[in-house]
Amino acid sequence: ARYFASHHERFSAGDIAFGMIFHNLGRDRLGLGSLYYVADVQVATDALCGTRDLQGTDFCH
Repeated sequence: ARYFASHHERFSAGDIAFGMIFHNLGRDRLGLGSLYYVADVQVATDALCGTRDLQGTDFCH
C-alpha cells in the first residue's frame, strides 16, 4: 500500500485493483472477497455511468 501511494502516478486504478487481488488470493477469506469487491465496484460504476447526469463526465470515460 505504501509503494502504490508513493508511486500512484505510475499505476492505473486497474493496476492497483489487480495487485490487491493477486496479493490477497493466498489469504483465507480475503482473496475472493477482493475479487467480489472489484466486481461490485464495476457494477456500481456501470450503473452510475448509465445515468443521464454522469454519462458525459470524466468519471465515466
